[in-house]
Amino acid sequence: WIYFMSNIREDLLARKEEILKFLSKHFKKGTDKHNNFIAQYPDYSETDLNMDPSSEANEVADYEVSLEVEHAMENELIEIEEKLKRI
Repeated sequence: WIYFMSNIREDLLARKEEILKFLSKHFKKGTDKHNNFIAQYPDYSETDLNMDPSSEANEVADYEVSLEVEHAMENELIEIEEKLKRI
């Protein structure tokens, strides 16, 4: 039983490290008390005056995807932390 729980703990810690590396690489670290990561709004235009409507649509779509990924990863981190507390 102890061996089994030790393996689960190691797996959770490894997954936590993977998530933190991914978030650190792709998102900016927040400064609030929760230290959340922040998805950055992409800027595909060369100048704001010459903004192509398709570029703007791509920016919005990519930002939405980034937000979803960021939130999913942060939620998984919360779940991992809760599981680690129970072990």
